[in-house]
Amino acid sequence: MSFELHSSLKSRRTWKEYVRDAYRMKYDRDRSTSRFLLGSLFIFNFIAWIVASRGVPTGLGIWLDSIIAATLNVILLVIAIPILSFFMSLIQLPVARKLFSLVIITFIQMIFILQFAELDRRVSYLVAGAYIAIALLLGSWLLHVWRKWRISNVVKLLATLIPAVIIGVVIMISTSWPVSNNNYWLKQKELFSTVSDADVADIAVKDGSLLEQGWHELINPSLIQQYNVTTFSYGNGTDKHRSSFGKQVDYLSPSVNAEQYISKWPKLKQLFWGFSPQELPLNGTVWMPEGADDASFPIALIVHGNHLMEDFSDGGYHYLGEMLAKQGIIAISVDQNFLNYSSWSGIVDNDMLMRAWLLLQHIQQLGIWNSDDSHPLYDKFDLSSIALIGHSRGGQAAAMAADPERFFDDDAMLPDKEDYQIKAVVAMAPTDKKVEDQFADLDNVFYLTLQGARDADVNNFYGERQYARTMLETSERFKAALYIADANHSQFNTDWGKFDERLPGGLFLNRSNMLTAEEQQQIAKVYIAAFLQAALFENFTYTPLFQNYENGLQWLPDTGYISRYENGSTIPIARENGLIEKSYAIGMSEWDESTYAINRDGNSKQQEAIELSWEKAGAEYNMILTDQAAEQLEDSAADSIIFSLAVDPLIMDEQTTDEVNMDRSKTQVNVTDEHLDKESIDGLQDDVQQGELEVPQLEIEVETDEGEILQLLVNDVTSIEAPVHTQFTKFTWLENRIKKNKYKQSAEAIFQTVIVPLNYFSSLNKQHDSKWEKQLNPAQISKISFRFASEAGKVFLADIGYTNREEANEKQF
Repeated sequence: MSFELHSSLKSRRTWKEYVRDAYRMKYDRDRSTSRFLLGSLFIFNFIAWIVASRGVPTGLGIWLDSIIAATLNVILLVIAIPILSFFMSLIQLPVARKLFSLVIITFIQMIFILQFAELDRRVSYLVAGAYIAIALLLGSWLLHVWRKWRISNVVKLLATLIPAVIIGVVIMISTSWPVSNNNYWLKQKELFSTVSDADVADIAVKDGSLLEQGWHELINPSLIQQYNVTTFSYGNGTDKHRSSFGKQVDYLSPSVNAEQYISKWPKLKQLFWGFSPQELPLNGTVWMPEGADDASFPIALIVHGNHLMEDFSDGGYHYLGEMLAKQGIIAISVDQNFLNYSSWSGIVDNDMLMRAWLLLQHIQQLGIWNSDDSHPLYDKFDLSSIALIGHSRGGQAAAMAADPERFFDDDAMLPDKEDYQIKAVVAMAPTDKKVEDQFADLDNVFYLTLQGARDADVNNFYGERQYARTMLETSERFKAALYIADANHSQFNTDWGKFDERLPGGLFLNRSNMLTAEEQQQIAKVYIAAFLQAALFENFTYTPLFQNYENGLQWLPDTGYISRYENGSTIPIARENGLIEKSYAIGMSEWDESTYAINRDGNSKQQEAIELSWEKAGAEYNMILTDQAAEQLEDSAADSIIFSLAVDPLIMDEQTTDEVNMDRSKTQVNVTDEHLDKESIDGLQDDVQQGELEVPQLEIEVETDEGEILQLLVNDVTSIEAPVHTQFTKFTWLENRIKKNKYKQSAEAIFQTVIVPLNYFSSLNKQHDSKWEKQLNPAQISKISFRFASEAGKVFLADIGYTNREEANEKQF
């Protein structure tokens, strides 16, 4: 009806009649054209709502969540579209009102949904508008098919449905549409009823050591198999959601009272789980080696981190549990899902403290069963040989549980420290937050941490901070760290999917050239298996893997790595122990002997270091050792110089504003800077390709007490790794417009360990000076110099000392 007729009706009728007629005519402008566009937009609206429901699960299951979300959305549209259309009719807005109403509703819904992705407001508007535009374009395509194509209606219907099906399939694939895995433990009972030798290699083990082999002949540590495996669960038998901890639980465990730590337990959390903080369950899935009746085995407790509570996490480490059990370790995946965040009920207070506390409660329960001669698990657990493996917040909880006196000194509910021994801690992409204003310190505990450079959740290498706070007292114990260029956060857990952010935020993350989940888990398996061989079985055959990742490349997927290592035999070269008389720098533009490297957020990595900056080749840092150093080192077994080096990420001229992103696979750098011309950009590209911009050329020079000077170029004998630059989102312009600028820094300084055997200096010198025939040892060295042959750069040096390598590192030297 025309605008003039509306005006005529208004003048001749009462307002009541006008409102009635306006309501009747609310859809009078929606013709067949708009109906096609309306149908297309409705499909896109429906898809957006389904995807959004994935980010706020209810615990009822994915399909039921989707049905609920779709139903609620339909109800909303049925109510909102007529109301908006009626309002537009009242004000005589000359548009297709039903269509325009759906556009408005969809735009508002998209803005609401995108809040979960924490996009910048302007970006949210752009994404919502683009999404609606694509929907309308598809509707126009459908209209064209039905009006212009001279084909049968069946073909037209197929041409209409195919684009919708393609869009749906793409969205399902891109969001890793999962299938519920709540009955995983039941499948494992069938899987391990018989164990196949396929894809594994048996290896003889005697007295905890591999049979004598050359390093390159060693078996992949993740493939060591000595035992068949049985799997079972324990819990209080009342779980509402998982039969493995409910009616079908194998062994009953008591509940524990945590009311002294938890004061915030929302009613929705109580409703979902059916228990309160006074009755927290001790639930665990166990993979146990099948040994002799009187055999006891070391223990590895595996604990997940914070994830959506309703999307259970504890089943995601079966790949570790199965592997460790085959190697003679009882592996237990600990359920702490009830401590996790929920979109409906939030997260409990003191959750970090509770994660560590529950780990100790599990150890106490294992001790009770172990000493009860009437229990089937009697004497099965070697409580003097325990490893804790944690992911994300679980990684921090593992370290806290290994330092119980700091956090639980007055808690009588926990086991006596004399009744068990935590020998090792493994942390995959851990957090490192202060808890009760304290950090965990590890004392003489084996420590291993793994971190992905493309971790969009915990995007700082916090494991390096715990590494720095791990003190070693005995020579055989060591700590190690591995930084993995193309690994992310979630793929260490098989149930967390491939995105580090819940939907829809995960759709904006860059997954180009990322490791597959299987490849990332393979790295974890290789390193954790080799690490626990040393920590729990005193088998140090695989130590070279931790000294230099290049020794394990035959077992690892193709990506970039930076590794770090130190053992208890290391003797620091420091003033504190009387080894340094003085130190000085030559040619340095800046140098500071007591500073700390920082992470992406600008916070300390808690690693005290020497900061060195130079602008011309030949700059050096020198340490002159004391006369007492020779006496202190005379009987030392040290055979190598060891230090950690971190190359500072690319720093441009302070007068320019730059945005740098390096695609590691293509060795390209994109620089947008109004002050740089094309020639400058091309020069920058060439520098990166040649390794001249970020990777320093480092010479080490030692002077003996007899005045002999020996040199070597570190780059000739091992790789100095460049900083790993990460583009976290699909578009570079999005890096600073999502997650409150979380991804503003593309890289952080990562420490790598360099170990230089002293006899390598000797062999080099013999090639150039036949007079030098002595075997070099630490007591002979009076001066050590670090000289940088590259034109400009900035590095951090830390942990300079002498060490005993124990094994010849053939790959590196």
